[in-house]
Amino acid sequence: DLIVNGGAKPGAYPLRITFAYTDPRGNNLTDDQVITLLVFSPPIIDISFYRTLDAFFAGQPAMLPVQVVNLGRNSLILGRMEVTAEGVEVANNSMLIGYLDPGGYFTLDATAFPQVAGPLDVLVTVHYLDDFNQPQTISQTLTIEVQEAQVPPEGEGGFLPEQPPTLPPETFLQKLGRAVLGLLGLDSARSQPSQG
Repeated sequence: DLIVNGGAKPGAYPLRITFAYTDPRGNNLTDDQVITLLVFSPPIIDISFYRTLDAFFAGQPAMLPVQVVNLGRNSLILGRMEVTAEGVEVANNSMLIGYLDPGGYFTLDATAFPQVAGPLDVLVTVHYLDDFNQPQTISQTLTIEVQEAQVPPEGEGGFLPEQPPTLPPETFLQKLGRAVLGLLGLDSARSQPSQG
């Protein structure tokens, strides 16, 4: 087992190994071999929600505030971030991250449309090219709880649209007064009831 120094730069390092042996005639011989070691420096990132989630209800859209933070000491160039969930439609779920300084972050506000209550696993995948230009991914699963859809109780109008106010019937004297006002060129429209 080999341990790479934390300060080593990524790249290809030649490792020379010498085999020393004695042949059947008693001659001392050596055989040199070179093994190439590839040193990678994978991104050190944190994938999480950047604020407390709102309540998730079945059948209602809800926002997924996803954040990627560069926890490493070096700058990063990351590719596309994707947010998916099995069996759930997710909108605005893909965006290119790009350059991130040490301690820098990138946010994406996706919208999920869960249809059933229960735990929902949200998979966040970040694509990038490693130090040898090979495509790689980092994935993180974030679990949220979807609650049953809220139904307004019978007889309560808290969730119903407000009905427009109705006017009481107009008496003969009120109609006559409005007619006189109209002849004098004044406002003769019916007064509207105030809305609380």
